[in-house]
Amino acid sequence: MNNNDDEKRETWIDVIKRNCDTVPGFKELFQLIIISSLFIILVVTMAITLRVNKNKQNKDVTTTTTTVEVTTYQDMLNNLLSNSNYKCEIKINDDEYIVTGSYGNNILVGLFENNVGAYKFKLKDGNVYELGDTNTINNELLNNINKDIINNSALVNILKNNSSIKLDNGYKYHNISINNITYDIEVITNDNRINNINITNDNSSYKLTYDSSFIIE
Repeated sequence: MNNNDDEKRETWIDVIKRNCDTVPGFKELFQLIIISSLFIILVVTMAITLRVNKNKQNKDVTTTTTTVEVTTYQDMLNNLLSNSNYKCEIKINDDEYIVTGSYGNNILVGLFENNVGAYKFKLKDGNVYELGDTNTINNELLNNINKDIINNSALVNILKNNSSIKLDNGYKYHNISINNITYDIEVITNDNRINNINITNDNSSYKLTYDSSFIIE
């Protein structure tokens, strides 16, 4: 039999123990290697854990995209063409009038007030209908009034097709011709809507105030 089989084989643990006992500084070096290895393992484990948690959070978080709708001046003008109510205070030379109107579907239904009385009317396809028992055409009822100013469709078309100056609270137009009469126009906006339109020249003024509370009964 081989004598080596009778000898106890020396393991790597035995080698480390022997070197720790016999080799100067080996024990301290070995301890340093063990501590460094444990530290590296700890750092790697923490890094892997953090990455796994971060990936899990990214999967769990639902991203919500908020779309902010921007209302442009063109949008505000277009809003005057649909279910728009207003009150227009008119002064032409020494005469004063009030028109309270409700506009929708290309039809203006309004109440015209002068120093004589109040008349309910409808403006449709360029004709003025005096509303009552007969609902007859009476184009002379608004004879002194510039009808393109109180007619939302005509007024919006004028404002869209002329240049304006942007103000802090609206827009301003100069020397705008409406039915061959020249006016200055100021459009006042607030909260993404048109609140007032003031149309003036040396002889007349139209002050339109837009509010849903102006209802024609």
